[in-house]
Amino acid sequence: MFRFQTVAPLTLVLIGVACSSSRVSPTSAAPEIASVIAVRPLAEVHPVLGVDDRIHLAYELLVVNFSSVLVSLDRVETLSASGGKLDELAGDTLVKRVRISGEENGKLLGASHSGFILMDVSLPKTSALPTTIRHRIVTTRQLRAAPEDDHHGIPLPPGSPKEINATLVGAETTVDPSPEIAITSPLHGPGWLIGNGCCDELNPHRGAVIAINGAQYAPERFAIDFVQLDHDRRLFAGPVGMSKG
Repeated sequence: MFRFQTVAPLTLVLIGVACSSSRVSPTSAAPEIASVIAVRPLAEVHPVLGVDDRIHLAYELLVVNFSSVLVSLDRVETLSASGGKLDELAGDTLVKRVRISGEENGKLLGASHSGFILMDVSLPKTSALPTTIRHRIVTTRQLRAAPEDDHHGIPLPPGSPKEINATLVGAETTVDPSPEIAITSPLHGPGWLIGNGCCDELNPHRGAVIAINGAQYAPERFAIDFVQLDHDRRLFAGPVGMSKG
């Protein structure tokens, strides 16, 4: 969707939007279940119109496994306040969107492990924005395939007192209806491209979640890199090598 280069000398970070405070409310009318995992959004959602002429809801879900077994994230659905499905992540698409704490990818959370689901809900430009969104998350409990192995699971044995599957509805947050902030280009001259931008392709900016004063933030959610090409549309000219020092 977005046409980006991956190397850049200049980065613009929109910290004011990306570090907005969380406004998370409990989900109403949801059945109470032993979900094993805790899930919450890092912040309220700010809709942004992309170059694909679609509205993108880019945000992050913090997931913590409180159990003594492994938990597989099988499916994540984004729902409107009325329960309509806005988006769904499953299979390989979900695996690519989950960052286990420690910079690993995968959908299997070890005991007492945590991670983030990097969400990008894309809507037609003419869509009415939801006022709130919540999530339906389908999980499967597993045992370690080997002692101390939090990366490979095996099914629970038949007759296990632990429930194998659990589906929760929660992690509700508001959607900010105010329009995105538009800025003019801070650079002049020809050949400028935007690289490593939000939202559907994960990159070092989009996946950067850091802790500040004991709270998690995604300060580079909307960061972009500016890349200037020469008149032959090259990023650089000359031999490729590593500098010594």
